[in-house]
Amino acid sequence: MNKQTLTMLILLISAYSFGQISFEKGYYINNSGAKIDCYIKNMDWKNNPTEFQYKLSKNSEKQTATMNTVKSFEIFNGPKYERFFLAIDTSKQDLDDMDTSESPKWENKELFLKVVLGGKVSLYSYVNGNMRKYFIKKDDAEVEQLVYKKYMATNSRIAENTTYKKQLWDMLTCGNLTKKAKNVSYTKNSLLKIIKAYNNCENSKIVNYDERTKIDPWNISIKPGINFAQVEISNSNLVEFDPKFKNQASFQLGVELEYIFGFNRNKWSIVAEPTYVSSYSDEQEVVYFETTSSQLSTNVTITDYSNLEIPLGFRHYSFLSDSSKLFFNAFYMLNIRLDGTTNAERRELLDDDLDPKGNLALGVGFKYKDTFSVEFRYRAPRQLYQTNSIFGTFDYNSFAIIFGYTIF
Repeated sequence: MNKQTLTMLILLISAYSFGQISFEKGYYINNSGAKIDCYIKNMDWKNNPTEFQYKLSKNSEKQTATMNTVKSFEIFNGPKYERFFLAIDTSKQDLDDMDTSESPKWENKELFLKVVLGGKVSLYSYVNGNMRKYFIKKDDAEVEQLVYKKYMATNSRIAENTTYKKQLWDMLTCGNLTKKAKNVSYTKNSLLKIIKAYNNCENSKIVNYDERTKIDPWNISIKPGINFAQVEISNSNLVEFDPKFKNQASFQLGVELEYIFGFNRNKWSIVAEPTYVSSYSDEQEVVYFETTSSQLSTNVTITDYSNLEIPLGFRHYSFLSDSSKLFFNAFYMLNIRLDGTTNAERRELLDDDLDPKGNLALGVGFKYKDTFSVEFRYRAPRQLYQTNSIFGTFDYNSFAIIFGYTIF
């Protein structure tokens, strides 16, 4: 049963691990200035794209558009990108590659910049790997990079070129914002705050694209479930005598903490789920020695094994619709014994507390309206001792049906 369950999970994860990313309503503007309504494939790009896929209708063939033919594109309630030919600083910022000059290394490039805030003064961003640059544009002026660069002033001291503060000082001339420019850090949130304040000071209409695509990255859920477990003894010397203790159902209750990464359309997250699993008990006759003429056996008892397991791992979502999605979990399980012993009628052979090892787990589930969920989770065999007993390896095999309710 467990092997079949594992095979099913692996096949499902292979089939859906990259899940469908939907085409969402939006538009693009071509080189002639014409606005083309369409459906754009929302990749929630971590790095600024150089092209995108779109459909003219939901059922039409997908096509690819590039910077050669597109001036800007936008997904409604999603990101917006505009094309510019501009100068960008390509200086390396890694410590091993950092140069000794405070001057930027300018290169002229054609890029899609992501619109962070649109208004009288607009803020743009460009991300490519470890490179993160911000750009600013006022009214109909040319877009310009806000200059920030680290460089090696000496062999042991890193200095900073903070020209962007003077740029903000010169451009944001409203109220007391020029004085505040010297305290702005070169981060999206800090730049967004002061540029938004300037637009409000000028009574300029603004569109906060960053806010409309932002989600709360934290989820906390209550996770009750039913655990199905069976203990099996594997003895390499007596393979024909591998007794299985009975399969039992028990209650489990967990609390899940999830952090959703803000890229690839929020399809990846990291999860921790401390879970109490109620007790398992059973007794079986076990052969521990055999000759050609006789066998030696004894009754072995597992008593009240209960466990606190802490799954730590990653989750991947595959969206089915606006309100439903599949998810796939891969965990490493930390196991803490709360209670439980094993003993044999011949106490000198076995009389010990259980000491479970860690193990792996895979799960596949369904979530509805980001609130209700159900998951089938397979756990790889968990050894109940750090070392083998005279009887062999005690393996705790289990899978669970887990329900979830997301509080926030």
